[in-house]
Amino acid sequence: MSAPTIKLNNGYQIPVLGLGTWQSAAGEVNLAVKYAIDCGYRHFDCAYIYGNEKEIGDAVKEKIADGTVKREELFITSKLWNTCHRPDLVVQSCKRSLDNFGLDYLDLYLIHWPLAYKETDNMEIFPVNENGDPFFSDVDYVDTWKEMEQCVKLGLTNSIGLSNFNSEQIERILSVAVIKPVINQIEAHPLLNQKKLVAFCKNRDIAVTAYSPLASPARPWAKPGDPVLHLDDPRLQTIADKYKKTTTQVVLRYLVEIAVPNTKKVPTATGDLTQLLNSLQTAVKAVSSAVRKAGITKLFGIAGNTNVQGEEVKKLDVLSNELFINMLKSSFTTCLLVSEENEDIIEVETEKQGKYIVCFDPLDGSSNIDCLVSIGSIFAIYKKLENSATPTVKDALQVGNQIVAAGYALYGSATMLVLSLGNGVNGFMLDPAIGEFILTDPDMRVPNRGKIYSINEGYAYIWDPAIKEYVESKKNPASGKPYGARYVGSMVADVHRTIKYGGIFLYPATKDSPKGKLRLMYECNPMAYILTQAGGLASNGTIPILDVQPESIHQRCPIFLGSSDDVKDVLGVIKKHAGK
Repeated sequence: MSAPTIKLNNGYQIPVLGLGTWQSAAGEVNLAVKYAIDCGYRHFDCAYIYGNEKEIGDAVKEKIADGTVKREELFITSKLWNTCHRPDLVVQSCKRSLDNFGLDYLDLYLIHWPLAYKETDNMEIFPVNENGDPFFSDVDYVDTWKEMEQCVKLGLTNSIGLSNFNSEQIERILSVAVIKPVINQIEAHPLLNQKKLVAFCKNRDIAVTAYSPLASPARPWAKPGDPVLHLDDPRLQTIADKYKKTTTQVVLRYLVEIAVPNTKKVPTATGDLTQLLNSLQTAVKAVSSAVRKAGITKLFGIAGNTNVQGEEVKKLDVLSNELFINMLKSSFTTCLLVSEENEDIIEVETEKQGKYIVCFDPLDGSSNIDCLVSIGSIFAIYKKLENSATPTVKDALQVGNQIVAAGYALYGSATMLVLSLGNGVNGFMLDPAIGEFILTDPDMRVPNRGKIYSINEGYAYIWDPAIKEYVESKKNPASGKPYGARYVGSMVADVHRTIKYGGIFLYPATKDSPKGKLRLMYECNPMAYILTQAGGLASNGTIPILDVQPESIHQRCPIFLGSSDDVKDVLGVIKKHAGK
């Protein structure tokens, strides 16, 4: 009976159980593979370094010839050895493995380790230098990956992946990948469950395969004091007895449970949104780190140009924009990007395209960078229009009520990520000790009324009469206490305070800016979405912000957002003046 399969991110299926062929003795592996095929195995994990590809290939061809199995029913994996990382050696190494197997293609080809050995004239497998130490090469595995992609394009393998890569190394690959790795193969067993790395890979839609699942004591990197998994361990035996299984079955089932993707809570979900949000989270972490080190690393000051809004671009602006663009493109979930810093839409390369559109301000409040005042990042996520084959600017010009998710990051006394997926608002604080966001503010709600108004009163001389009347009523009310005035000049900081304490944030149209100053797509819309989800209101003075139809990607818009009662108050004053 064949093992169940899981679907890889490129659509191919891989059986969840396979036969490893490392240390299979010459003369025995042929029989083992044929017997395994007869028993239902279809997944065979091999590698050039194992030295038995030819014998395995002979067994496979024999079982195909006698009609036991078809080639397309098998899943054959091999791996690129460390001495072949040099780009010009990658394709020919894959072809050499195919020649050994006697096959036309592999199902999966992996980079065996994220380190390269020096190539030697006598083709040593484990080259050493004059001191007897491993002879490493300076070839970067990122360059190796680009040639791995050629193996797919040439039809030598259906899929490519990684082996023994950690999270940082995987992120480096994803940042340049045109073809995304489908798998990371790692050592995993009950004594080394690798849960964090497995979760990391899951969030990026990379499957995980485990080698040494029974914690083989013969693995060369095992240290003398390392724990050894004994299949007669009483804890394993208790579980096995309970379910009437062998301890080996218990161990293998455990690994399948932690490595196979969880059953979806939403049947139609693909995991793309989770992957996209994870990429945004990574971008926020990178920007946060850059903000903290901006003074030390000379990121303060002007970069020497202006953005499409006519604002001077700071060095940190440029870096933040590049970080967001690179992470969003490498997520393989986006098709169009709209950034405050770019005049036109950014179209993602066809081979990296997904179904989402992200509009973002990579560094809001950048005029405050040099004086160390809180700044932030803002984003809104939309889906590409269903009837749109090739994404265009029309896909980006959607009303705010079509937002799938929105959020902002605040880089202040701590780094906080506030996020809404349409079912409330949650706040996550970045814990620098572990480098992860922790849920600290679940179900954030804005009070119905606050005691703070936030507006740049330096522009009072060009306000409309309605705005002047409203602000005056808060400063000098006919009854009750006056509102306090708070204005940072960074929208993220001002809106975050409004959510926490209530009140109202205003950026109205003026005589000099009759269409308002803030941008609809990547400032007003995401903030309006979050405030609305938190129980507040957001309006342009006439209609809800989320109902405003954008006509251009950098369209400006007046905005009034905050506590529902406070926003209703200002709308009442505006309506009164409009009727005069």
